[in-house]
Amino acid sequence: MIVKFHAMLTGLAANPKVKEFHVIDTRGIIVANDWSNEIHPKPDGFVKLTEKFLKDLRVRFPGRI
Repeated sequence: MIVKFHAMLTGLAANPKVKEFHVIDTRGIIVANDWSNEIHPKPDGFVKLTEKFLKDLRVRFPGRI
């Protein structure tokens, strides 16, 4: 399900008719020990996600983040 959802999102992002839609791939960022439960990461997991978002956003918006 996650693979299909990601494929759908990247297909949408690649569509030239869709403006300002960017996919940040967070699959594999959080490992089993980073989860509090199936929905919420532990603090270290949130840090990993934040670092990934910042990295991608800095590339997408250079000099603005």
